[in-house]
Amino acid sequence: MVASPTVDHAALDSILAQTVRDERIDYVAVRDSHLTALTDYLNAAADIDVSALPEGEKLAYWFNLYNASMIAAVVERLAADWSPAAENYKVFKEKAVRIRGKTISLDEVEHEILRKTFKEPRLHVALVCGARSCPPLLARAYRSADLGAVLDANMRRFVTDPLRNKVDHKAKKLELSHIFDWFKDDFGGEVGVKKLIGQYLGQDVSKYAVTFSEYDWTLNLAQPKAGTVVAVTRGGAISSGPATDDVLAEVRAGQLLRAFASKDGMTEVTVPKQGDKRGYLPADALKKY
Repeated sequence: MVASPTVDHAALDSILAQTVRDERIDYVAVRDSHLTALTDYLNAAADIDVSALPEGEKLAYWFNLYNASMIAAVVERLAADWSPAAENYKVFKEKAVRIRGKTISLDEVEHEILRKTFKEPRLHVALVCGARSCPPLLARAYRSADLGAVLDANMRRFVTDPLRNKVDHKAKKLELSHIFDWFKDDFGGEVGVKKLIGQYLGQDVSKYAVTFSEYDWTLNLAQPKAGTVVAVTRGGAISSGPATDDVLAEVRAGQLLRAFASKDGMTEVTVPKQGDKRGYLPADALKKY
């Protein structure tokens, strides 16, 4: 008997385990210490023949490919005040996802492949768009073996999260994430949305009034395990004595770095895309982000 093909998501597991915390993503760490591994994972994923995978493997593959591609796209654009809503949501429309010799957009993965092919409404709590109002990304990759249980847990966590979905039983009101507005047809319309909410709350909310909260498109950036994220306030050839690392002459205004202690007007920072290598910049050229 020939075993069904599977996809190795171990590399993505490792990246997420080290960079996802407090429901956010440490994009600075991804850029500086994990970008090669992420690129290698995406290169391997691009060569997969998705049509040969079993259904569960297909779903897990597309979820992981979307999320990994989104992280890579954020890292490429990472700068102070950038958000996924920038330039009329351009990041979702650009051809940034590589698959079998061609490139497609994140929107195509979500709307043309996942929503049309799989008819799985819980996909909306598996795909993470890089914004704070999105469902949080798990610190692990998706896998077919426990996909149903994980998606169910994701939906329960999302529905019952008062920061994303507010329930006022006394006033019989629901203030829901716009995900339930934008994709209400995937959930069976307004009736289906209320049924799903009630299912996870364990209470009938079919008579509740529904409004939708403002979606926060601020980047879901996590603070690092050590140090703090700072933005460079002036770029160019920054030089302030022998303590300054030559590599840091290339820093740009708006760039995000990880900073540590300051002394004698200089702040120790990590060098972009150089792992844990550190250098020094003038403290007055940095602003806590």
